[in-house]
Amino acid sequence: MQGGLIAVAIELIARSPAPGRNGGWFIIVQTLAQSLAAAVIALAIAPAWGSTGSFVFLTGVTLAGLLIAPRLLDDYGPLSADAALRPHAMLALRPALALLSIFTLYMFTGSIWAFLEPLGAQNDVPSATVGLIVSVSLLAQVAGAVAATALEPKIPFVGMLTLSALVAVGIGAAFTREVSLPFFWLLSLSSGFLLLFVTPWQIAMTVAADGTRRTALLTPAAQLFGGALGPAGASFFVTGSDYRPIAVFAGASALVSLALTLSFGFARSGRKGF
Repeated sequence: MQGGLIAVAIELIARSPAPGRNGGWFIIVQTLAQSLAAAVIALAIAPAWGSTGSFVFLTGVTLAGLLIAPRLLDDYGPLSADAALRPHAMLALRPALALLSIFTLYMFTGSIWAFLEPLGAQNDVPSATVGLIVSVSLLAQVAGAVAATALEPKIPFVGMLTLSALVAVGIGAAFTREVSLPFFWLLSLSSGFLLLFVTPWQIAMTVAADGTRRTALLTPAAQLFGGALGPAGASFFVTGSDYRPIAVFAGASALVSLALTLSFGFARSGRKGF
């Protein structure tokens, strides 16, 4: 059900005149709403009414959304004429490059965050500190979403996604070495910042990849799939108590994403018919 709701939201964004910026607002509101709901449940609902009260609260919030849902139809813009003329457009080269670029970049973030505690242990970072970093990273994610919403109209998606992938490669490379505690904080929060920062440009890329705008619907799936498979793939490289190969895998995933993004840019500029 949640996947269906996100798909409807992304399709609405994809059909809007400014999908990148609206995508930024979407992730800002989504992240803040999740944080607010979690805080209300933890501080007020759960202590008084337990898990039952928490589920009742979530049910009420969900039902409140029904009051707004009918109004979305008024803003549901028409599909491009390409939607009827090119029913299999998502199978073309550019949509595939766009989705694979998103998938591999989220393999990077998934790998780093899944193994952040053992990576911290190898740099003498206490697990309690790593837990604090994970909590503070939520603020970094919100900051990334806000920054992306402000910058997206001004910077082309190929350029920004290329720069983001380069930063991710640098983060992966840095994690392969011994780092100080302040630098560990910086690397971790930078990774959290990128997590949501790239989304508006990724949505813009999938919209540009496919005139039908159907590829944009797969953006969340590519992100979640990459975030889930990243840790699974990285785990094959763990040897004993050495977790630094995880960072190598993460950096390599970001490097592949960089190559795919550049390939998308060349395919788009060189052959508009792709």
